[in-house]
Amino acid sequence: MPRAAAVAVLVASAAIGGVSAPATLAVGSASATVAGRLVDGRDAPLVGIKLVIEELLPPDGGLAGYQVTTDGAGAFSADVEPWGTAAAPATLTIATPKDEAQTVNVIDGSCTHTFTVTVNAKRDVTLAEGPTDPFALTGTMELLGEVCGTTATPPPANGGARGPAITPPPTDVIERTGGPSDDGLRPKLIVGFAVVLGAALVFVTPRPRGRRRG
Repeated sequence: MPRAAAVAVLVASAAIGGVSAPATLAVGSASATVAGRLVDGRDAPLVGIKLVIEELLPPDGGLAGYQVTTDGAGAFSADVEPWGTAAAPATLTIATPKDEAQTVNVIDGSCTHTFTVTVNAKRDVTLAEGPTDPFALTGTMELLGEVCGTTATPPPANGGARGPAITPPPTDVIERTGGPSDDGLRPKLIVGFAVVLGAALVFVTPRPRGRRRG
């Protein structure tokens, strides 16, 4: 019972990141290497993810805990106890810490998506008889949120005008004032004004009245 309690404390410490280096309760003369790779659903490596490796040899034969972090290729490895035979296999559990969320950022165009990563894999191993196959793990991804931005568009080379440059129409098609057409119209206006003025004077000037004879 005291040993079981100490094992539980050890595994809990590894799960919350309290154990910075691999630690075991039972240390043998040799060790076995457990390795693997962690990817997402698109087979992209998940980098910087903390994993807790728990090794159990039933029935109450031993228990050990380790913490590893995936590298730039999503790979990880740990030297564990060479436990487990075909008659009495050991059990390896690889999982993300329960008390510490593991997140990754995925950039898609102008948006950055933040995901939580969860891993929980279990396998029976016979490390006493030889190495085990590498673990190929796929993390369970859950979207936490996203941030999107816009990219400024540089101004066009023609000084900010969009589209082709516009050429003004030739000046000879623009109607000018004070040209030859005005010269022909001016005498007509003067004559008309004189006629109107003369008619007005006729009506305004009083006519002489005839004398009555007595």
